[in-house]
Amino acid sequence: MGRPALKSDVDDLERAIRKQNAVCSANLLQALRLNHAGVEAPEPSVEVTPIIPNPPCWNQMWFHDLIFSTPEIPPARVRIEDIQRAVAREYKVSRFDMLSARRTQDVVRPRQVGYYLAKKLTDRSLPEIARRFGGRDHSTAISGIRKIEKLVLTDEELAARIDKIKEALA
Repeated sequence: MGRPALKSDVDDLERAIRKQNAVCSANLLQALRLNHAGVEAPEPSVEVTPIIPNPPCWNQMWFHDLIFSTPEIPPARVRIEDIQRAVAREYKVSRFDMLSARRTQDVVRPRQVGYYLAKKLTDRSLPEIARRFGGRDHSTAISGIRKIEKLVLTDEELAARIDKIKEALA
């Protein structure tokens, strides 16, 4: 006599699990529709009523963060060449002059700003940055970066120009 009752209990449990899976699937599709515009998800083929209105396992499911978080788009990587063009445009010097051996103030300051922005906005090493600015030594780039870091604290015009260049690169 115990066997039919056990079979019945197992069948009931199996039906409950299937129903709960259907509810979770329906909730997943609904969450996709609500939280991600443009995602096409089919309508559920059956009307389901949850056994538990908000299943306790819902926030522990592996896809919970995928559904309920806003996707973060990584920022575009800034290239040193883009920095050089933006700095040259802001300071009205040619990129060729910035990369040349000239050491006049009208070329040195933009070059130093270029070093500074390349260090701040890229993950390139100092030797790589210095090499991209006309084959210079990394110590020259360090010196230029330190100079601009000090000047930005006191020279509001320079700080504004650097911010303008950053905005152009964004």
